[in-house]
Formats: sequence, C-alpha cells, structure tokens
Amino acid sequence: MKFHAGWKNKCKRINLRFSIWLFNTLVLSLLTSLILYVRINGLDMSSFQAVFVVLAQLLIVVGLSALYRQYKNKDSELKQSRFELKTIKELTEVSSRSFNIHHLLGLMLEKAMGVSKARIGSVFKFEPEKRCFYIIVSKGIIGNTNNGFCIDMDDSLVSSIVFEKKPLLVQDMETDSRIHRANNPIYGPPSFLSMPIFVRDQLFGIMNLSCKETKAAFGPDDEKIMAIITGEIGIALENVLLYSQIENTPNATKRPF
Repeated sequence: MKFHAGWKNKCKRINLRFSIWLFNTLVLSLLTSLILYVRINGLDMSSFQAVFVVLAQLLIVVGLSALYRQYKNKDSELKQSRFELKTIKELTEVSSRSFNIHHLLGLMLEKAMGVSKARIGSVFKFEPEKRCFYIIVSKGIIGNTNNGFCIDMDDSLVSSIVFEKKPLLVQDMETDSRIHRANNPIYGPPSFLSMPIFVRDQLFGIMNLSCKETKAAFGPDDEKIMAIITGEIGIALENVLLYSQIENTPNATKRPF
C-alpha cells in the first residue's frame, strides 16, 4: 500500500513538472514568434497586428492562471497524500504498543476525523445479543450521546452494515433510497460515512464520520483511506483480545513491560 501511494505521488509530480515544462515551451515559442514578427515588419503595427499582440498576451495570462490553479490543486493533493501516509504510520506505531481498547478506538477516531476533515465522529460497539450499538467514543456530537449510550439497531441509520458487512457511504441522506430521512441540522450537511470494524472476520463495531469542514459530501476517496485505518485498528484490536485471553488464562506466561 505504501509503495502504491508513493508511486502515485511520484507520477503526480512527474505530470506536474511536464505540464509546467510544456506550458513554458509554448509561451517561449509564442513570445519568440511575436518578437520576430515585429522586428521583420517594423514597429509600425497595423490594427490587425495590435489585436494579435493583445490576444497573444491575453492567452499568456489565461494560460498562466490555469497553470497556477493546476499547480495549487496538485500541491494540495500531494500534501493530503503525505498527511494520510503519515497518519497511517503513526496509527500503526501506536496501535502496536497499546493494549487499551478505548484508547485505540479514540485514537482511530481522532486520526480519521483529521484525514477526512470531519467535525463529528463516533465509534459504536456492536452487541448482537442485545441488537444494539453502544457508543464507545464520540467527538463533536450534541445531545445525549455519552459513552455507553445505547442505540437500538433497528432505529439506527447504520443497521444495514450489520447484514451487508460493508461500508455505508451516503452523499445525501434525504435522497438516498437506503436512508431517505430528513437531515438533522446539528449534524451539518446530509452526508456521512460509516465504516465497519472487523476483528477475526466478525463485526466488532462501526466508525461514523459526518459534517466535513468544507461542507462537501464524503466520497470514494474517503472510503478508501478509512478502510485502511479501520483495517489497522482491526488488527490491533485482535492483538488486544488475544493478549487479554492470555492474561486471563491461569498460569499463563505474563508479557513483560
């Protein structure tokens, strides 16, 4: 995954450098042609020649503006990619040392909200026997959503994840046929992303993200990076559960710290 992301960033940098080189070559060629044309025909330019020069200058300005916008967009994409890779690296390093479930899930939510620029987030623990979700950690939520608060599975927007075992990406809950509910303004725009967290191929919980800082809807790119983050946490949670079993086994060899 790191190799793929690194190669993708390298290709972006190559494309950007090629675009700059190509545009500079075109501008230089145009300017050279104008200078030669004026020198050959003298300084007394006709109206047609004057219009031609003005249009050429306008073309240069428009081209430079387009190139600058492209550069800013590519630069933002590269910065975001570096931030995502750094976040995953930090999450991996910390999760390999932590044996506290609440700490791991809180760290996951913090990193996920930072990458996706979500203002509101939560992590549910799924309890199949009780058919409900318990809020383990939440950030930015207003109302009665303290840790331990129970949400009935049948009344939850994310109940489909229990059966389908896949992420729920909603760009507009009011028009999405899977949801089709009025949006509550306290949660910001009507778009959200819910990611399943698996441990040993079993649904452990769900991470929910909503209300982007940019007011934009969540998209496939958000889902891809969140799948990596929840996958890392799933492995860490499995290690925690294995360690807990060892700790609770009589006469088990204790892990030194």
